[in-house]
Amino acid sequence: MRKKFLVIMLVALGVAAMFSCDKEDLFDQPSINVIGFSLDGLPGEYTTLNVDIQVINNDSKEATIKDAEYQVTIDGFVCENESVVIGQKIYNDVPLDLTLPLTLKTTDAIQLLSKLDAGQELSYTVDGTFHLDKAVLDAIDLPIDIEGTASVDVGFEDFFEQPKVTVNNMTGTYSINGLTSYTFDFDVNCTVKNMDSRDVIVDEVEYIVNVEDVESNTHWYSDSYSTDIAINGGQLVSMTLPVTLNVGVTVGAALADVMDGYADYIVEGTFHVIEVDGVAADFLLPLYVTGMVPVTMVGP
Repeated sequence: MRKKFLVIMLVALGVAAMFSCDKEDLFDQPSINVIGFSLDGLPGEYTTLNVDIQVINNDSKEATIKDAEYQVTIDGFVCENESVVIGQKIYNDVPLDLTLPLTLKTTDAIQLLSKLDAGQELSYTVDGTFHLDKAVLDAIDLPIDIEGTASVDVGFEDFFEQPKVTVNNMTGTYSINGLTSYTFDFDVNCTVKNMDSRDVIVDEVEYIVNVEDVESNTHWYSDSYSTDIAINGGQLVSMTLPVTLNVGVTVGAALADVMDGYADYIVEGTFHVIEVDGVAADFLLPLYVTGMVPVTMVGP
Protein backbone atom coordinates (compact mmCIF):
# COMPACT_ATOMS: atom_id res chain seq x y z
CA MET A 1 0.00 0.00 0.00
CA ARG A 2 2.89 2.33 0.85
CA LYS A 3 4.55 1.59 -2.52
CA LYS A 4 1.31 2.35 -4.37
CA PHE A 5 1.00 5.64 -2.48
CA LEU A 6 4.57 6.62 -3.43
CA VAL A 7 3.90 5.87 -7.11
CA ILE A 8 0.76 8.02 -7.04
CA MET A 9 2.70 10.84 -5.37
CA LEU A 10 5.49 10.69 -7.97
CA VAL A 11 2.99 10.78 -10.84
CA ALA A 12 1.17 13.71 -9.23
CA LEU A 13 4.42 15.62 -8.75
CA GLY A 14 5.37 14.98 -12.36
CA VAL A 15 2.03 16.28 -13.64
CA ALA A 16 2.28 19.33 -11.39
CA ALA A 17 5.79 20.04 -12.61
CA MET A 18 4.67 19.75 -16.24
CA PHE A 19 1.87 22.27 -15.72
CA SER A 20 3.94 24.61 -13.57
CA CYS A 21 6.60 25.16 -16.22
CA ASP A 22 6.29 28.29 -18.33
CA LYS A 23 4.67 27.83 -21.70
CA GLU A 24 7.63 29.71 -23.18
CA ASP A 25 9.85 26.79 -22.06
CA LEU A 26 7.94 24.55 -24.46
CA PHE A 27 8.80 26.72 -27.45
CA ASP A 28 11.77 29.10 -27.75
CA GLN A 29 10.79 32.69 -28.28
CA PRO A 30 11.26 33.71 -31.93
CA SER A 31 13.46 36.66 -32.87
CA ILE A 32 11.91 39.67 -34.57
CA ASN A 33 13.70 42.06 -36.90
CA VAL A 34 11.94 45.30 -37.81
CA ILE A 35 12.83 46.13 -41.40
CA GLY A 36 11.11 49.48 -41.84
CA PHE A 37 8.04 51.68 -41.65
CA SER A 38 5.84 52.99 -44.43
CA LEU A 39 2.85 55.29 -44.73
CA ASP A 40 -0.16 53.26 -45.89
CA GLY A 41 -1.88 56.27 -47.43
CA LEU A 42 -2.56 59.93 -46.81
CA PRO A 43 -3.93 60.54 -43.29
CA GLY A 44 -7.50 61.28 -42.35
CA GLU A 45 -8.68 61.44 -38.75
CA TYR A 46 -6.39 58.46 -38.18
CA THR A 47 -3.09 57.61 -39.83
CA THR A 48 -2.22 54.05 -40.79
CA LEU A 49 1.41 52.99 -40.95
CA ASN A 50 2.79 49.61 -41.92
CA VAL A 51 5.70 47.97 -40.15
CA ASP A 52 7.59 45.27 -42.06
CA ILE A 53 9.10 42.59 -39.84
CA GLN A 54 10.90 39.25 -40.09
CA VAL A 55 10.05 36.52 -37.59
CA ILE A 56 12.87 33.99 -37.08
CA ASN A 57 12.08 30.62 -35.52
CA ASN A 58 14.64 29.82 -32.80
CA ASP A 59 13.06 26.49 -31.90
CA SER A 60 13.73 23.08 -33.51
CA LYS A 61 9.98 22.68 -33.96
CA GLU A 62 7.77 24.44 -36.46
CA ALA A 63 4.61 26.22 -35.39
CA THR A 64 1.80 28.39 -36.67
CA ILE A 65 1.33 31.96 -35.47
CA LYS A 66 -2.42 32.27 -34.95
CA ASP A 67 -2.51 35.97 -34.23
CA ALA A 68 -0.69 38.81 -32.51
CA GLU A 69 -1.61 41.54 -30.06
CA TYR A 70 0.83 44.43 -29.83
CA GLN A 71 1.42 48.12 -29.27
CA VAL A 72 4.19 50.10 -30.96
CA THR A 73 5.79 53.34 -29.85
CA ILE A 74 7.60 55.27 -32.61
CA ASP A 75 9.82 58.20 -31.66
CA GLY A 76 7.82 58.56 -28.45
CA PHE A 77 4.39 58.48 -30.12
CA VAL A 78 2.20 55.63 -28.91
CA CYS A 79 0.16 53.77 -31.54
CA GLU A 80 -3.22 52.20 -30.87
CA ASN A 81 -3.43 48.66 -29.48
CA GLU A 82 -3.60 46.22 -32.40
CA SER A 83 -4.95 42.67 -32.74
CA VAL A 84 -4.15 40.95 -36.04
CA VAL A 85 -4.96 37.47 -37.34
CA ILE A 86 -1.86 35.98 -38.97
CA GLY A 87 -2.39 32.25 -39.51
CA GLN A 88 1.08 31.55 -40.96
CA LYS A 89 3.71 28.95 -40.13
CA ILE A 90 7.21 29.76 -38.94
CA TYR A 91 9.70 27.25 -40.33
CA ASN A 92 13.12 26.31 -38.97
CA ASP A 93 15.20 27.64 -41.84
CA VAL A 94 13.15 30.38 -43.53
CA PRO A 95 12.26 33.72 -41.84
CA LEU A 96 8.61 34.69 -41.99
CA ASP A 97 8.02 38.13 -43.54
CA LEU A 98 5.02 39.99 -42.16
CA THR A 99 3.54 43.45 -42.64
CA LEU A 100 1.57 44.60 -39.62
CA PRO A 101 -0.61 47.72 -39.33
CA LEU A 102 -0.06 50.60 -36.94
CA THR A 103 -2.76 53.16 -36.22
CA LEU A 104 -2.32 56.66 -34.77
CA LYS A 105 -4.74 59.51 -34.22
CA THR A 106 -3.47 62.08 -36.69
CA THR A 107 -3.80 65.12 -34.43
CA ASP A 108 -1.79 63.31 -31.73
CA ALA A 109 1.16 62.50 -33.99
CA ILE A 110 1.88 65.64 -36.01
CA GLN A 111 5.58 65.71 -35.10
CA LEU A 112 5.97 62.07 -36.13
CA LEU A 113 4.13 62.64 -39.43
CA SER A 114 6.36 65.59 -40.25
CA LYS A 115 9.33 63.14 -40.10
CA LEU A 116 7.81 60.64 -42.50
CA ASP A 117 10.16 61.14 -45.41
CA ALA A 118 11.88 58.13 -46.95
CA GLY A 119 15.41 57.60 -45.70
CA GLN A 120 14.86 58.81 -42.15
CA GLU A 121 15.38 56.45 -39.23
CA LEU A 122 12.88 56.31 -36.40
CA SER A 123 13.27 54.68 -33.01
CA TYR A 124 10.66 52.16 -31.87
CA THR A 125 9.60 49.80 -29.12
CA VAL A 126 7.17 46.92 -29.57
CA ASP A 127 5.32 45.22 -26.71
CA GLY A 128 2.83 42.44 -27.22
CA THR A 129 2.14 38.75 -27.63
CA PHE A 130 2.30 36.12 -30.36
CA HIS A 131 -0.26 33.35 -29.97
CA LEU A 132 1.20 30.13 -31.36
CA ASP A 133 -0.98 27.20 -32.33
CA LYS A 134 0.74 23.81 -32.23
CA ALA A 135 -0.68 20.41 -33.02
CA VAL A 136 0.58 18.80 -29.81
CA LEU A 137 0.12 21.64 -27.34
CA ASP A 138 -2.60 24.16 -26.68
CA ALA A 139 -2.09 27.70 -27.90
CA ILE A 140 1.11 29.21 -26.45
CA ASP A 141 1.56 32.87 -25.61
CA LEU A 142 5.02 34.23 -26.51
CA PRO A 143 5.98 37.77 -25.54
CA ILE A 144 7.03 40.46 -28.01
CA ASP A 145 9.46 42.87 -26.38
CA ILE A 146 11.89 44.58 -28.74
CA GLU A 147 13.32 48.00 -29.48
CA GLY A 148 15.62 49.60 -32.01
CA THR A 149 15.62 51.91 -35.04
CA ALA A 150 14.33 51.35 -38.56
CA SER A 151 14.13 53.42 -41.72
CA VAL A 152 11.07 54.91 -43.39
CA ASP A 153 10.56 53.15 -46.73
CA VAL A 154 7.52 55.06 -47.96
CA GLY A 155 6.71 58.55 -46.73
CA PHE A 156 4.63 61.53 -47.74
CA GLU A 157 6.66 62.20 -50.88
CA ASP A 158 5.23 59.01 -52.40
CA PHE A 159 1.70 60.41 -52.07
CA PHE A 160 1.85 64.19 -51.76
CA GLU A 161 4.78 66.41 -50.80
CA GLN A 162 4.34 68.14 -47.47
CA PRO A 163 3.96 71.93 -47.73
CA LYS A 164 6.75 74.11 -46.37
CA VAL A 165 5.57 76.67 -43.82
CA THR A 166 7.65 79.68 -42.78
CA VAL A 167 6.54 81.89 -39.89
CA ASN A 168 7.62 85.45 -40.70
CA ASN A 169 6.42 87.40 -37.67
CA MET A 170 3.64 87.91 -35.14
CA THR A 171 1.67 91.11 -34.70
CA GLY A 172 -1.25 92.08 -32.50
CA THR A 173 -2.51 93.62 -29.30
CA TYR A 174 -3.01 92.70 -25.67
CA SER A 175 -5.29 93.98 -22.94
CA ILE A 176 -5.36 93.72 -19.15
CA ASN A 177 -8.65 92.56 -17.73
CA GLY A 178 -8.71 94.26 -14.36
CA LEU A 179 -6.56 92.41 -11.87
CA THR A 180 -7.46 88.92 -13.05
CA SER A 181 -6.15 88.17 -16.54
CA TYR A 182 -4.54 89.21 -19.83
CA THR A 183 -5.91 88.69 -23.34
CA PHE A 184 -3.55 88.52 -26.32
CA ASP A 185 -5.02 88.79 -29.83
CA PHE A 186 -2.42 88.40 -32.53
CA ASP A 187 -1.76 87.08 -36.02
CA VAL A 188 0.85 84.50 -36.92
CA ASN A 189 1.92 85.68 -40.38
CA CYS A 190 3.18 82.79 -42.51
CA THR A 191 4.30 81.87 -46.00
CA VAL A 192 3.20 78.47 -47.32
CA LYS A 193 4.94 76.82 -50.26
CA ASN A 194 3.27 73.95 -52.10
CA MET A 195 6.20 71.54 -52.51
CA ASP A 196 4.13 69.29 -54.76
CA SER A 197 3.79 69.84 -58.51
CA ARG A 198 0.01 69.62 -58.32
CA ASP A 199 -2.43 72.41 -57.50
CA VAL A 200 -4.16 72.03 -54.16
CA ILE A 201 -7.08 73.58 -52.30
CA VAL A 202 -7.19 73.60 -48.49
CA ASP A 203 -10.49 74.36 -46.78
CA GLU A 204 -9.34 74.08 -43.16
CA VAL A 205 -6.28 74.55 -41.01
CA GLU A 206 -6.55 73.25 -37.46
CA TYR A 207 -3.75 74.65 -35.32
CA ILE A 208 -2.35 75.30 -31.86
CA VAL A 209 0.24 78.02 -31.27
CA ASN A 210 2.73 77.93 -28.43
CA VAL A 211 4.49 81.23 -27.64
CA GLU A 212 7.22 81.27 -25.00
CA ASP A 213 5.83 78.02 -23.55
CA VAL A 214 2.29 79.46 -23.34
CA GLU A 215 -0.02 77.27 -25.42
CA SER A 216 -3.23 78.40 -27.08
CA ASN A 217 -6.42 76.43 -27.40
CA THR A 218 -7.13 74.75 -30.73
CA HIS A 219 -8.03 77.25 -33.47
CA TRP A 220 -9.65 76.74 -36.87
CA TYR A 221 -8.89 78.79 -39.97
CA SER A 222 -12.56 78.69 -41.02
CA ASP A 223 -13.57 80.55 -37.87
CA SER A 224 -11.88 83.65 -39.28
CA TYR A 225 -12.04 83.19 -43.06
CA SER A 226 -14.77 82.06 -45.44
CA THR A 227 -12.49 81.46 -48.46
CA ASP A 228 -10.36 78.40 -49.07
CA ILE A 229 -6.58 78.45 -49.52
CA ALA A 230 -5.63 77.69 -53.14
CA ILE A 231 -1.95 77.02 -53.87
CA ASN A 232 -0.69 76.14 -57.33
CA GLY A 233 2.00 73.54 -57.66
CA GLY A 234 5.37 74.85 -56.53
CA GLN A 235 3.94 78.26 -55.62
CA LEU A 236 3.90 80.42 -52.48
CA VAL A 237 0.95 82.01 -50.71
CA SER A 238 0.63 84.13 -47.59
CA MET A 239 -1.39 82.70 -44.71
CA THR A 240 -2.40 84.48 -41.52
CA LEU A 241 -3.41 82.44 -38.48
CA PRO A 242 -5.30 84.45 -35.83
CA VAL A 243 -4.64 83.45 -32.22
CA THR A 244 -6.23 84.40 -28.91
CA LEU A 245 -4.52 83.70 -25.60
CA ASN A 246 -6.32 84.19 -22.29
CA VAL A 247 -3.92 83.87 -19.37
CA GLY A 248 -3.62 84.79 -15.73
CA VAL A 249 -2.01 87.97 -14.45
CA THR A 250 1.40 86.47 -13.65
CA VAL A 251 1.80 84.65 -16.97
CA GLY A 252 0.30 87.59 -18.88
CA ALA A 253 2.68 90.13 -17.38
CA ALA A 254 5.69 87.92 -18.16
CA LEU A 255 4.45 87.31 -21.71
CA ALA A 256 3.81 91.01 -22.33
CA ASP A 257 7.46 91.74 -21.45
CA VAL A 258 8.77 89.53 -24.27
CA MET A 259 6.04 90.14 -26.83
CA ASP A 260 7.70 93.22 -28.26
CA GLY A 261 10.94 91.84 -29.56
CA TYR A 262 11.54 88.18 -30.42
CA ALA A 263 9.65 85.14 -29.19
CA ASP A 264 10.05 81.39 -29.44
CA TYR A 265 7.10 79.62 -31.03
CA ILE A 266 5.66 76.27 -32.08
CA VAL A 267 2.83 76.04 -34.59
CA GLU A 268 1.30 72.57 -34.73
CA GLY A 269 -1.74 71.29 -36.60
CA THR A 270 -3.08 69.97 -39.91
CA PHE A 271 -4.08 71.15 -43.37
CA HIS A 272 -7.31 69.60 -44.68
CA VAL A 273 -7.01 69.13 -48.45
CA ILE A 274 -10.26 68.97 -50.42
CA GLU A 275 -9.01 69.16 -54.02
CA VAL A 276 -5.90 68.16 -55.98
CA ASP A 277 -5.55 69.25 -59.62
CA GLY A 278 -9.28 69.83 -59.84
CA VAL A 279 -10.18 66.39 -58.46
CA ALA A 280 -11.98 66.05 -55.12
CA ALA A 281 -9.78 64.84 -52.28
CA ASP A 282 -10.02 64.32 -48.53
CA PHE A 283 -6.81 64.01 -46.53
CA LEU A 284 -4.68 65.78 -43.92
CA LEU A 285 -1.15 67.12 -44.18
CA PRO A 286 0.89 67.88 -41.04
CA LEU A 287 1.72 71.42 -39.96
CA TYR A 288 4.62 71.59 -37.53
CA VAL A 289 7.13 74.45 -37.38
CA THR A 290 9.27 75.87 -34.58
CA GLY A 291 11.65 78.78 -34.25
CA MET A 292 12.04 82.37 -33.12
CA VAL A 293 10.45 85.37 -34.87
CA PRO A 294 10.02 89.11 -34.35
CA VAL A 295 6.90 90.05 -32.39
CA THR A 296 5.14 93.40 -32.31
CA MET A 297 2.46 93.54 -29.61
CA VAL A 298 0.72 96.79 -28.71
CA GLY A 299 -0.55 97.03 -25.17
CA PRO A 300 -2.94 99.38 -23.33
